[in-house]
Amino acid sequence: MDRVGAVMDTTTSSIKRRLKVEPIMLNIPSSDEQMLGLIDLTQNMFIDYSADDMGKIVTIEEIDSQHALFEKLVHHKELMVSQLANYCDDLADLYLENEIIDIQSADIDIAVRKALQSLKAVPMLCGSALKNKGVQPLLDSVIKYLPSPENQTFMVKDVNQDKMIEKTPSHKDKLCALAFKVVNDKEKGLVTFFRVYSGVLKNRAKLRNVTLGND
Repeated sequence: MDRVGAVMDTTTSSIKRRLKVEPIMLNIPSSDEQMLGLIDLTQNMFIDYSADDMGKIVTIEEIDSQHALFEKLVHHKELMVSQLANYCDDLADLYLENEIIDIQSADIDIAVRKALQSLKAVPMLCGSALKNKGVQPLLDSVIKYLPSPENQTFMVKDVNQDKMIEKTPSHKDKLCALAFKVVNDKEKGLVTFFRVYSGVLKNRAKLRNVTLGND
C-alpha cells in the first residue's frame, strides 16, 4: 500500500477479475491517505505503525465501541464475515444469530481455512514491504491458515524403479528437493535455490540430479 495511487478496492477487483477467485480482506488500512496502521478484522485490533522506524515499534490496542475506528471496523468486518459465511455453515449461523462485533476470531479462523481449501477464495492482508509494515500479520497468517506440508503428498521419481511414486514430507526420509532457480553471484559463483520436500540437506552432501541422471 506504499505505492503512489495504490487503492485497495482497485487491487481486490483486479485480483477477482484476473485470477477468478474471491479476495477476502482480513485487515484494512486504518487511513485511506497514509499507511499509519492496520485494522485487524478478525481480532478487533488496531495495529499502530505511526512511529517512523521501519516497523520496529508496533503498538496494538483493542477497538471497543468508544474507539475512533469502531464504525469502520464493524462495516468491514461484516463484509468479511458475510463472504466467509458462504464457505462455512457454522459461521453463517453465528452471523445470523449474533452481533457482528461479538463473533470470535477462532470461529473466523476456521472459516478462513475452509475458504482456502475450497480454492475459490483467498485471504488478503495489507501492508508495506518497503517500510516493513504489515509483515508480521502476514507471516502469522501463513502459519495460521495455510495447510501444513506434512498434510500433503507429492509425486517424485524413484530412480531405482524408474517410476513416479507418492511420498509424504518427512525430515526422517531421504532428501528430495526441487531446484527451481540458478543465479550467477559475483562473489559466490553459481547459487541454486531449491525447495525441500523431504529429508535434510547437509553441508558437502552428494546429490543426484534425476533429470540429468548424474551426481
